[in-house]
Amino acid sequence: MALVIGTNCGFVTAAPTTDPDSGWYEPLDTYTTSAKFTSPAGAVKITEIGWWIGNATEAADFEMGVYDHNGGTDRPHNLLYGTSATAKGTSGGIWKSISVDWEIDASTVYWLALQLDNTATGTNTDWKSGEGRWAWDNNTTTLPDPFSVTSLGERLMAIYAVYEAEETGTNISLNVGDDFKDADEMELNIGDVWKNVEEVKINVGDDWKDVF
Repeated sequence: MALVIGTNCGFVTAAPTTDPDSGWYEPLDTYTTSAKFTSPAGAVKITEIGWWIGNATEAADFEMGVYDHNGGTDRPHNLLYGTSATAKGTSGGIWKSISVDWEIDASTVYWLALQLDNTATGTNTDWKSGEGRWAWDNNTTTLPDPFSVTSLGERLMAIYAVYEAEETGTNISLNVGDDFKDADEMELNIGDVWKNVEEVKINVGDDWKDVF
């Protein structure tokens, strides 16, 4: 299947598992390569970030990260989050991922990034031309901060981030006549005046969770 934003690149609800099979491959080793995507409405965090390894190559380490957006020059700027060095392995035709816990804002432009150390055989990933935007910084051994752009262009890259969305609605149900009904709102009586409760939170393991 081709590269499709929200399915096997960019922000996704589930990690991709199949070959993007875009028909265009290009090596990534020695570069930090990033791709521009907008987080979905309601997105609050990234839980996993990953990329497609197209071919079997020698062992090397990689890092992944998220950069903010320089709107004036339409390129990545400051490193917001980054992983530690992680072994790539030597297999090809696989998605490689790292679990993370990174808070993000909804409906915001971010750049998902990959830094890959040198491999004697060029390590390829899948691309799609004419859509999206990418930038790279060459001859890097770690994620640069800020990003120093060597090249820019229009293309999609086989890189993704699994996101979680903010919970909406209510988690309270009341039993009325042996039938549980959702409580869409709550009121409290203060001085004989009923007041709407705008939100309710509950503390679970020293972490406040939204009820509604």
